[in-house]
Amino acid sequence: MATPDRKLPRGRMGGESIDKALRQAGTNRHLVVMEYASASGETKTYKLAPYSYRDGGAKLFAFDTLAGCIKGFKTSEIIRIEETAESFEPQWPVELEVAS
Repeated sequence: MATPDRKLPRGRMGGESIDKALRQAGTNRHLVVMEYASASGETKTYKLAPYSYRDGGAKLFAFDTLAGCIKGFKTSEIIRIEETAESFEPQWPVELEVAS
């Protein structure tokens, strides 16, 4: 569940839905497919291993499976997140988990 001071994304899914999907995928160690509005205005799709939020939830850091590197994304530009059934082996601590 999101903390009250976290800046949640304003994508089509809504901030709480995006946050929940990312935390669920992090807990399950599943990749996500993310639609993202780039700075140029075009929509890009990424396949990611989610790792953490930074800057009070304003940024998501995730491993881009196609590019083979960690990338940072503005959470306000996330349009949609979908958890896949595909697992990943964490290379670093996963900080996105459902609170128990």
